Amino acid sequence: VTVLPLSGDCPGKLPLTGEELEQGRATAARLAAVTKKVADDTGSALLQASELTKEHDVCSSDPWVNGAPSPSVMVPYHPNAKAMHAIAEQLDRMLPSF
Repeated sequence: VTVLPLSGDCPGKLPLTGEELEQGRATAARLAAVTKKVADDTGSALLQASELTKEHDVCSSDPWVNGAPSPSVMVPYHPNAKAMHAIAEQLDRMLPSF
């Protein structure tokens, strides 16, 4: 699921430095690439949730992730119900009917 915006920031919702944002984006891109390679190499189907949710990062007007910073600790970001519903619908379209 996409958490970080493709570019820019939103300090009120995502209190990271520019360097931290770039590291996070690089890590997300590498994870997506490795996952795709493994799926391709093994002939597995792949639902790229990051692509499905890319317009709904934490900084968007309709974020599909929960989580928020507090003064002392970062609360983890996780997919919200909208994201999970969209992912489930896409999986349903991908899987054969029994």
